[in-house]
Amino acid sequence: MQSLEALMSSLAIPPPEVTKPISFKRILVGTDFSETSRRALFYALALAKRYGAELRLLHALRPQPQEAIPDEPLPGELSREELQAKQDLLEFEQVAGIREFPHKDEIVSGDVADVLSSVIDRDQPDLLAHTVARH
Repeated sequence: MQSLEALMSSLAIPPPEVTKPISFKRILVGTDFSETSRRALFYALALAKRYGAELRLLHALRPQPQEAIPDEPLPGELSREELQAKQDLLEFEQVAGIREFPHKDEIVSGDVADVLSSVIDRDQPDLLAHTVARH
């Protein structure tokens, strides 16, 4: 059995060089409030604490068809789905135990891939922690 170095030299791939230590300044956590999402948040939180990184939670709210005018008034321009997502995010943070850690929350309406792509382009995070829901 070949060693890793022998295999890499036979493939003409130079071994990786570590020129500077790993550092994270911005960590983005995409969440759907699932248990796997919560576990990803624990890892991201540990890294944020270790490296003093900014932590941002992001939830993509799938666009919903326009609903009829509700019987009770809703604050501002919030839809029922946005209000529920805000409540879910607060509960998610409480269960994950990150309320005391400085972080930012964002709920954006749109397709998950499009929302992630635009937020990544805008914020340029060093690390993305995101899980894929399996139904």
